[in-house]
Amino acid sequence: MTKFVFRIAVGALLTTMVVLFFAIGLMNDPEAAKHLKDLRTGLGSGLGGMFFIGIAMAIYFLPAIIAGFRNHHNTAAILVLNFFLGWTALGWIAAIVWSATNSRSA
Repeated sequence: MTKFVFRIAVGALLTTMVVLFFAIGLMNDPEAAKHLKDLRTGLGSGLGGMFFIGIAMAIYFLPAIIAGFRNHHNTAAILVLNFFLGWTALGWIAAIVWSATNSRSA
């Protein structure tokens, strides 16, 4: 179950990256750029904006990624906590500490 949730999280991250590639590609098209001028100033232009957003998302979901790689038995709960409360410093710190705890006691 936790591997499934981890794969969903990674899939969502990759899907977001594909959408960003598409949006940045549209912004570089002269015709589409007329309609997407506000989006260009919001995201930045070219690969720099996409790189920044990708790094920010990786840092945001770092607790869920750590829990997935460690095969933590509460990966799904950590992902939910990270998704809904990760934007608060307390929620993100709680998620990263939880993901770093022992996954099962022997």
